[in-house]
Amino acid sequence: MCANQFKNLGLSDSVLKACDSLGYTQPTPVQTQAIPYVLAGEDVMAEAKTGSGKTAAFALPALDAYPAIKGSKPSILIVTPTRELAFQIAEVCQVIAKSTHHRVVVAVGGVSDKPQKAQIKRGVDVLIATPGRLLDLMSQKAVCLTGVGLLVLDEADRMLDMGFWPDVRTIMGALPPARQTLLFSATLKDAVFDMDEVFARQPKRVSVSPETRTTDQVEQYKLLLPQDVKPPFLQAFLSEHTGKRIIVFARTKNRVDTIFRRLSRAHITVDRLHADRSQNQRQRALSAFAEGKVEVLVATDVLSRGIDVQDVDWVINYDLPRQAQDYVHRIGRAGRANAKGNSLTLITPDQELEFRSLERYLGGTIQELALPFFNMDEATKIAQSRAIRAQDRRDPEIQQAKKEYKARAKRKQRVKEPARQAHAKPQKASRFSKSSNTKKRVSPTKQRSSGAQGNNRRKQSKPSHGTIKGQAKRG
Repeated sequence: MCANQFKNLGLSDSVLKACDSLGYTQPTPVQTQAIPYVLAGEDVMAEAKTGSGKTAAFALPALDAYPAIKGSKPSILIVTPTRELAFQIAEVCQVIAKSTHHRVVVAVGGVSDKPQKAQIKRGVDVLIATPGRLLDLMSQKAVCLTGVGLLVLDEADRMLDMGFWPDVRTIMGALPPARQTLLFSATLKDAVFDMDEVFARQPKRVSVSPETRTTDQVEQYKLLLPQDVKPPFLQAFLSEHTGKRIIVFARTKNRVDTIFRRLSRAHITVDRLHADRSQNQRQRALSAFAEGKVEVLVATDVLSRGIDVQDVDWVINYDLPRQAQDYVHRIGRAGRANAKGNSLTLITPDQELEFRSLERYLGGTIQELALPFFNMDEATKIAQSRAIRAQDRRDPEIQQAKKEYKARAKRKQRVKEPARQAHAKPQKASRFSKSSNTKKRVSPTKQRSSGAQGNNRRKQSKPSHGTIKGQAKRG
């Protein structure tokens, strides 16, 4: 069934074998539309939901249309914004390459570039890279892009948002002008591109359900609550949903670290992902989360498109995303491969208008989350009392008053101390205290020697009556 359906798209027998290895049973809508265009050598500009199979939509026909050469110059270049997304694409390409015999190399930052340069030197057909590391390799003349026939810009709008587009322009300037170019993204419609800069000819457009920006597999919820109530609510929510696989998204790296520490103190199995973590740390965190060793993963938006873990039960937006597109990608971590998932967005009172704008972008109203497990009133009172104490600690007038009170207390203590000492009763001398009447301790050796001398003196001074009587007797 798999072979028949994918064969109708024009794929070769070797790639059809790879489809079976990947477990693909039937092509998704984006694959059905894009694969024939790519095999025909057309430029493609594709927009489809997160989790709809975009990676296979360009990887399957790319490795089919550009056979393995095994030279030092790649024929297929895939540029992606994050390291995690690069590895995710590489996993698919490497399975296909077992049937097509392509050499796949991943070039990303956060790790040493020496192994990557060695792999490229040995031979590369498919190079998957992040913009920064690719520019670094180009500056070292470790890679030559003059042989690239197919360029894939995956999540191109994200590269634009992250400020990578100048780097992408430099990379495109090093490629042959007569090349095939593919752009794939979940929210490509909202990105602004110079079409003549990217494409050598008019691209074929592929759009799958653009009117519905989020996947139907994810049930979406929202919750309005103060910022200082978020920490206790999150702990209560995670305690209520133990055994579930949950991703928590926050805006900043510091916020991710703070959430991680709080959850760790609450004895929740948790790990974190953000740009300051090393590549090895990020890979270990993802592996532990995918294997179920860690139930909760806290991450920033940098990784909202690079976490491809099956059976994610909940995605929690601890902070409202900066852009509506980020919301789409965040909740897309759940509901992958036709699985069901849930999302929850925490909104502070000052963010209500911003969230309504997000709902208009999504084309609908998100439902409120019921809270049978959490006492909002009690948590609010506790948070307010903590906030007052924290505010007092930061208030300079209160702190100055505390210092003056302590200083007065110390002065009173110094005044009372002499009077207390004057009225105090004299203490009896202890038998262990030093005094003139105390006998000086003498060592046993000195005692023995002095005793012997005293005995000798007594013997000498005592009259020897016995000796005189003896003399008288002898006389």
